[in-house]
Amino acid sequence: MGEFLHSGLEVRGSAESLELIEKRGKIAMQCLPVQRSDTIYWVKTQTVMPSKANVATIHVADYDIWHKRLGHVSPKALSKMPTSTQKFPRVQTLKFIPICPGCAKGKMKSRSFPESQSRATRLFELVHSDLKSLPVESYHRFKYFIVFIDDKSSHMWTANLRKKSDTSRAIKNFEAMARIQHGATIKDGKSIKGGVYQLRSYGYPKGFRYCD
Repeated sequence: MGEFLHSGLEVRGSAESLELIEKRGKIAMQCLPVQRSDTIYWVKTQTVMPSKANVATIHVADYDIWHKRLGHVSPKALSKMPTSTQKFPRVQTLKFIPICPGCAKGKMKSRSFPESQSRATRLFELVHSDLKSLPVESYHRFKYFIVFIDDKSSHMWTANLRKKSDTSRAIKNFEAMARIQHGATIKDGKSIKGGVYQLRSYGYPKGFRYCD
């Protein structure tokens, strides 16, 4: 919608339809919902011959455009598209392939963390924890999960959460499990992402110290 507005089109409509209007008043595009109660509008289009199309971008797109459109495909794979895909235009082969910033950043390796020389000497002496959100809410309506990793044994526990405010209860349950089942007290707890996972705001139990 923003691309259309910046290109000079105007929006006019209601719950029944949305219309994109050109400056001279001609309707450039119309969007309609399948049902009146829907909040998703579908673009109403029709197939036209290339000779009747105002802009046939498929026939003028260069290597850089197709490289981005197809998810940063390699030059070798793009060169095979005309023979393996119906009606795919021939892309001009470049002698010098420009460096794509997106591809370059995607192939960069992150500098590894320095290995720690210290290790916990007993169970639950040091616990690492992190809180993550799920991209899609689960069937049982869980949106978050919290992870606890024991530094001594590398054993991991997870707990599913419906709300981020349930973190306090999850930490208290984990602390109670360590105390009742293993007779241990958490001496030090470290959050992997302090900016996102603020233990202070949830009231962590005694013996579970927050560290940035």
